[in-house]
Amino acid sequence: MLSNNEILLTIVIPTYNRADYVQKLLFNLKDQIFCYFEVFVIDGSPVENKETEFLINSVKNDFNFSITYFRFSGGAAVQRNFGINKCKTKFVALVDDDILLDNSYFLNVIECFNLDISENIGAICGYNSNQYLDINKSFRWKLYKKLKLFSTYDPGKYDFIVGYPINRYLRPPHDNLVKIDFCGGGNITFIRKLIDTNIDLTFFKGYSILEDVYFMLKFSEKNNLYELGTAKCLHLHAPSGRQNGFKISEMTAINFKYVFRNIKKNLTLYNLFRFYIVQLFQLISLFFKFLKHPNIENLKLMFGKILGIIKSIKY
Repeated sequence: MLSNNEILLTIVIPTYNRADYVQKLLFNLKDQIFCYFEVFVIDGSPVENKETEFLINSVKNDFNFSITYFRFSGGAAVQRNFGINKCKTKFVALVDDDILLDNSYFLNVIECFNLDISENIGAICGYNSNQYLDINKSFRWKLYKKLKLFSTYDPGKYDFIVGYPINRYLRPPHDNLVKIDFCGGGNITFIRKLIDTNIDLTFFKGYSILEDVYFMLKFSEKNNLYELGTAKCLHLHAPSGRQNGFKISEMTAINFKYVFRNIKKNLTLYNLFRFYIVQLFQLISLFFKFLKHPNIENLKLMFGKILGIIKSIKY
């Protein structure tokens, strides 16, 4: 086991009812070439669910890195902030419980930080190899481009005209260092001293969407965020612990509007017009999806979107 002076990185893993995925990730971390790290597992499961706690207690001595278990709820964003505040190391990484990392992931990330003599880099996210979305094979994105719904289609950029984050996985797998505006919180490493954990995330309490994009856009206002193509990983898309489709669809309007309002600050009538054109397009898409596959889940998605658009007006 490493001494505190040797540990350079704290890996924060927020989790909720996913003990089996946490176990897979811990054994995955065991294979990392870079080994100067510790792990914080932040468990947001209900108090009566002891699976993750029992798991950590039973396996924590099987690794060459320390594992510290915390029980703290409030949603992934709140759990991440809790873990960051407990961290005393130079670097802190946020890794979702359903991520698996290449064994050279942290070696490549830390090496990139170390080579940055001018301290231009504030944070580095990896690339989920199984999430590449070929824009030429996506009917939805081809239609987005044809209708010119967005002012930019640059992967990983935030459209400040329309209020929409452009999917960073529209960029094919690569081995480069690319500057971006945002990323998800699933795999990202920061210089600890640059993180402002006072960013108000109360709006996103509980299960939410876009909270990690909001956090990263706030971070990017003062610091540079990069995507490192050689820091590869896989996203397993664990289904457990997820909210129902109605709530998620509702949040695709409400949360997007909240982020737009708080990032852009002064929204013009043109901004609002462009924002709601996209929302209307997405609603029409859900309507046709329901016509093609008339089932209760697709009906929930459609009505969730309608209610979300109505509620979003006040934000």
